[in-house]
Amino acid sequence: MQKARAAKSDQTRQRIIDAGVELHRTVGPAATSMSAVADLAGVSRPTLYGYFPSEAQLFQACTLHWLQEDPPPDPSRWMEIQEPRDRVELALTQLYENFDRNPRMSENVFRDMYIVASMMEFTVPAFEAALAAETEILVRGFDDQNAEVKERRVAAVAVALSFDTWRVLTQQGCATAEAVDLMTDVVVRAP
Repeated sequence: MQKARAAKSDQTRQRIIDAGVELHRTVGPAATSMSAVADLAGVSRPTLYGYFPSEAQLFQACTLHWLQEDPPPDPSRWMEIQEPRDRVELALTQLYENFDRNPRMSENVFRDMYIVASMMEFTVPAFEAALAAETEILVRGFDDQNAEVKERRVAAVAVALSFDTWRVLTQQGCATAEAVDLMTDVVVRAP
């Protein structure tokens, strides 16, 4: 009996998370209310709050679930590539393919994460830490000694890693592979 209750509880929790993820994908985090999540999950608001007492806890669970379902690229693998251009090309290929698989979710999250208070508690610090690590790994591959050159390279990498860059390039008709080639050239030629 306890196993059945625990399984039902796990199913209810997962339905709530799935509903939150779906709303984040379709309308965005800023337009996702706890009531809408409860409605889509088919649970009452008190049930929802029993599992997730705050919006921040729900957003964190949704983010972790989404990242588990479709993990972003692992930047530590990029360090295995010694040639700087090849390293950037691999990184952008993996990142842009992730954007290509998840354009709506990516757009909504990047658009809303700095305006939704509950996302600023978990999503923003995690994103900024990941971006800093990715940038460092790609810039380190060039071993720029001149500070001015390194600053330009960091700027070029930041532009290349941006979802908005990928979106603009693909909206202008570039295939993902073409966007990778173009932005790889920008990073390599930055100095």
